[in-house]
Amino acid sequence: MKNRLIGIVLFWLVCSASITAAQILMIKQSDNSSVYAQRIELALSDWFFEHGILALSEQNPIHNVSFELAQYMAKEMNAKALVLWSIDLEGKFILEMFHVQGQLLADIDMKVKLQDSQLESIILNSISPTLKKAIHQLKEQ
Repeated sequence: MKNRLIGIVLFWLVCSASITAAQILMIKQSDNSSVYAQRIELALSDWFFEHGILALSEQNPIHNVSFELAQYMAKEMNAKALVLWSIDLEGKFILEMFHVQGQLLADIDMKVKLQDSQLESIILNSISPTLKKAIHQLKEQ
């Protein structure tokens, strides 16, 4: 009974968050399924959630989704924006955030050390100001 009640409460929280929060579609643009990429994806999702945005990650089997397909998918799920990101094995991190209509909101290209124990923090601290501006633009539209 207690587990069922917890499940109902969690379901309600997820449903209410998806109704009140802005939604974005997040797509990893590389076939890098390393631990680093997984950690970064989780950190990005958490960052967006902390800023009132529900970031839905597309677990796509294709390592390079076209912009048009990503835009179509975002529109179909009623997202306000889409985020295309990648990290390669040399530590090149790229993130682009677009309004669902196609306007570029953020463009980030940086190099990181994958073995750094603070990898996620380094990336988030670097990109946070740019993403905050992009979110502000998104909320104004």
